[in-house]
Amino acid sequence: MIAYNLKGSGSLVLTDEVRSYLDQKLDRVEKLINQNDTTVKLDVELGTVSNARTGNMFRAELNFSFSGGFFRAEETCDTLHAAIDAAVDELIHELKKKVGKQRDLMRRGATKVKDFFRYFTGGN
Repeated sequence: MIAYNLKGSGSLVLTDEVRSYLDQKLDRVEKLINQNDTTVKLDVELGTVSNARTGNMFRAELNFSFSGGFFRAEETCDTLHAAIDAAVDELIHELKKKVGKQRDLMRRGATKVKDFFRYFTGGN
């Protein structure tokens, strides 16, 4: 389980239900990172934002850092659960994009090494 700092702002009360829902959603993020990485840090801020047209809106902000970089996701929605879902989905999207870039870079490098050795061994 990812350890995280949780902060509530505005008129939002952080309940056990909100914490368990957030834990459930963050399990998806945990699958994308190295379990042995000790530099993982996640700051979560949940709160309310006043909107003149629609009244109170809920905001979820995730700041995630680890040895591979820093990622930030912020979403505002009508319900707290929707804001959490959208922010976690955005964070996962960014992490998958980075993992894909790293994998592609590794494959291109491996292809170049393979071609280099084929040249000297006379292989196809």
